[in-house]
Amino acid sequence: MTIDYAWEGSGSLAAAIGQEGLDFAIAAQVAQYVPNLLGWLRGIHAVLRPGGVLNLSLPDRRFMFDVGRANSTIAELVEASLLDYTRPSLRQVFAHTYEALAIGPGEIWAGEDPARAPRLCGDAALALAYKQAGETFTSGRYQSCHCWVFTPLSFLDAVEAAAQLGLFPFVLNQIAAAEPGGFEFYVSMRRDAESDPQALRGMQEGAIAHLREVLKRQQRTARLLATS
Repeated sequence: MTIDYAWEGSGSLAAAIGQEGLDFAIAAQVAQYVPNLLGWLRGIHAVLRPGGVLNLSLPDRRFMFDVGRANSTIAELVEASLLDYTRPSLRQVFAHTYEALAIGPGEIWAGEDPARAPRLCGDAALALAYKQAGETFTSGRYQSCHCWVFTPLSFLDAVEAAAQLGLFPFVLNQIAAAEPGGFEFYVSMRRDAESDPQALRGMQEGAIAHLREVLKRQQRTARLLATS
């Protein structure tokens, strides 16, 4: 694979690639690795034309090795945005190594209890996580890790709070839960042509509320089918 441009997710993406007014952007299984997720999203928003679309796929933590981790919070997203992370934080590195479990989508969908799964790094997970965090601190090297963990609903909650703070500029188009046996959920969002902040905020709120109800209705249907 040839890399045309390298961008850390901080600063101007438009300056890095030398263009803007793009029709769409696609990021498949990328966003969870980005240290400053909100800054990264704002950078992509800036290079899209009004009406331009960003499509994401993200892991649903409930169906893969992040199942034992807590959902990422707006506090963590704000911290990463204000500190303008260009590398995963020590907390992000530590949590990724220590909290990952040795279980996959097939086992979870088959009914295995994730709470009974061993840690992915075994008995050495705690010491290894501390070692990696320490080495990252002293060397300043980039340690790839899952910086963010979400479910579809927790992602909606996070971007809703970010939008209220003016830190999330997109309007959501669609969100699709993981298919049975899978672990990815999908999000589509657009750069709207609306320049009035209040009007934009109204569209954001309406879209998030609608998509939240869609997801909750799907969950209710799934529970009914599981007990029928």
